[in-house]
Amino acid sequence: MPVIKCLLYSIVLISSLQIYGQTGNYYFGSLDSTTWDLEEIIVTATRTKRQLSALPLPATLIGNKELLATGVRRVSDILEEQTGLIMVPDFVGGLGVQMQGMDPDYTLILIDGMPLIGRSAGSLDLTRLSVGNIQQVEIVKGASSSLYGSDALAGVINIITHQPKQEHLGKLGYQWGRFDSHDFNANYQQGSFQFFANQYSSSGYDLNPSDEWVTIEPFRQTTMQSKYQLDLGQHTVMNLMGRWYQQYQDYTAPGGLSGATKTQEYNLHTKGVYSSKPSQEHTLEWYATQYQAEEYLNTSQGELYDKQSFTQKLIRPEWRSNFTEGENNTFTIGLGATFEMVDRSDFTATKDFRAPYLFVQWDGTVWDKVNIIGGLRYDAHNVYRNQVSPKVAVYVPLNEKWAIKGSMGTGYKAPDFRQLYFNFSNSSAGYGVLGTEALSQELPVLKQRGEIASILISDAALSETLNPERSTNFNLGITFEKNSRFNLNFNGFLNEIRDLIDTRLIARKTNGQQLFSYYNIAKVRTLGTEWNVTYKVSDKVKFSGGYQWLMAFDKDALSL
Repeated sequence: MPVIKCLLYSIVLISSLQIYGQTGNYYFGSLDSTTWDLEEIIVTATRTKRQLSALPLPATLIGNKELLATGVRRVSDILEEQTGLIMVPDFVGGLGVQMQGMDPDYTLILIDGMPLIGRSAGSLDLTRLSVGNIQQVEIVKGASSSLYGSDALAGVINIITHQPKQEHLGKLGYQWGRFDSHDFNANYQQGSFQFFANQYSSSGYDLNPSDEWVTIEPFRQTTMQSKYQLDLGQHTVMNLMGRWYQQYQDYTAPGGLSGATKTQEYNLHTKGVYSSKPSQEHTLEWYATQYQAEEYLNTSQGELYDKQSFTQKLIRPEWRSNFTEGENNTFTIGLGATFEMVDRSDFTATKDFRAPYLFVQWDGTVWDKVNIIGGLRYDAHNVYRNQVSPKVAVYVPLNEKWAIKGSMGTGYKAPDFRQLYFNFSNSSAGYGVLGTEALSQELPVLKQRGEIASILISDAALSETLNPERSTNFNLGITFEKNSRFNLNFNGFLNEIRDLIDTRLIARKTNGQQLFSYYNIAKVRTLGTEWNVTYKVSDKVKFSGGYQWLMAFDKDALSL
């Protein structure tokens, strides 16, 4: 769909009643292990443990107690209750998250700090994630490529699952809902070993029975995850984590077509942490994941009408070290690489990306109370030019109640496999989509077959290559904390986006349908404000509310 060419206003009002206990102590500086249970500690914003209330970046932490209090079962349900996050459907029925006015494609989704894959339609469907094994969800808004590289233009959502504890326990949970939905959880822990299983199913529903489409088809999801923690001595801890997910879902299309989709995801994550001394910590991680989706459609006579497949693999090794100088300065350096491959029935061949990277960060305090974070990341790529992504953030406490925080950073997103190599034709509707790399080869073939009625763009436009999308992000916030029961947060944001990738109509087909491809839009801007207020009636009752004002537009179109 075309990028917005007029002013768009979006208002989100969130108000919730949450019942749970939380200690309201606050502390800035190095935190020992006895403090973790008393503070809201976030790791996603800086890749180190930081106190949320003194963080100079716009961030939100959803703790385990809040997850339990809301009674939600999927990650998408809890995210849509947060100010500034809007759950939007993609054209295949999944739900992605829109942040700071930017589509779900631009929000990086992590699980235990490593990326989830499976964006077959651009966004990542968050309904596939159960909250039954989640310790907390961390949301960092604004361009975060200085730490996380591509795909973090809008921000990062890190879903952190429970860590093994030295105890023996077992839990079972079951929830039944409308449309014959069933959600079953099982948790088991024995010493350093932990296991979690979830099965979620529904008979689906149809909001508009008059058309040929079903809003949500019947489905069944199964998730299993295990973790094992091994103390190797000599200040070394090893964590082994594995996750498996599978979904079966019915699939119907106009014209009496029916079939099913099958989705599977696997990942293996190993993490070793070596603390040579209290002021140094070294982490080595290796992460491998695979996502597979298969889909078929049969005619009413049971004959195969269409079959599609999608396989994505990703391997990421990463090493990083944290060095603490005194009580107020932490230096982080990291080195890694991403190896990614996609094999899809809509591609002419298997494609792969290779992207090594290096990042550095300083997190320090000056003048005894002003916190400054500065970071820089360098990403190389086997297809596109290298990228440099800086970021700086400042937190200034004015007094015991008021504080100002601001940040400026850049983000980028390399064109994905779909935007480059897509060769897709919808079997039921008849329209088509071609990636920019496939366009020069496939369009002459379609024209020779007599499938093209007219080409709507120039020869020069047909030969254009896609550039990586870039964004410069600004955030300015004010926090007010009257006491441990009442606090108010305000944040204003501005995103200046260059070379945004969008779809455009390039030709009309002889069957009356259209053919699309991708191109870069020169300048796009999103800006807005967010307000959050929290009032604790008691240790077990808390009211919270939020408001967002958002405006987004194509700057070139606005200047006409």
